[in-house]
Amino acid sequence: GCYINGYFIYITGCVYFCSFLLQALHRFCRIVHPTRASFHSFRLYAILSVSQWGAAALMMLPSLVFGGITYLSDDYHCQFGPKDLRGSLLGLSFLFLIPFIFTLILYAYTMFHVRTRTAALTTLNRHSSVRRDVVILSRLVLLFTFVTTVALPHVLIPLF
Repeated sequence: GCYINGYFIYITGCVYFCSFLLQALHRFCRIVHPTRASFHSFRLYAILSVSQWGAAALMMLPSLVFGGITYLSDDYHCQFGPKDLRGSLLGLSFLFLIPFIFTLILYAYTMFHVRTRTAALTTLNRHSSVRRDVVILSRLVLLFTFVTTVALPHVLIPLF
């Protein structure tokens, strides 16, 4: 019971970070591929939102199977043990690191695309649209940076 509860808590955390990846994907598709209607459909993002729960369950499954989630008697709940380096690194790499890296790649490529394409724009309407997207993208990067600091203590504690 306790291990399953801990597993579901980490699935929820993984979905939390994957939702930032989904936002980055949406920004990427909107800015880099503005003419492809299939990349902008509500149905696509609804399917991706639901499927991220299944992906999170699969990504966190190794921590449940290989004993990364343990009962902490002092805290009366199950989580990655602060002294269990293997379990913490395995779980947190799936929970945090993989979505974080893909999100950074998408944001970096989107920013690169905007910077290289801005000079080539000729219409004022398109230019203001790209400017708005850059402002939103910058704010999302700032938000993502602040939100990911939540995971840093749990990543750093097993290392020391």
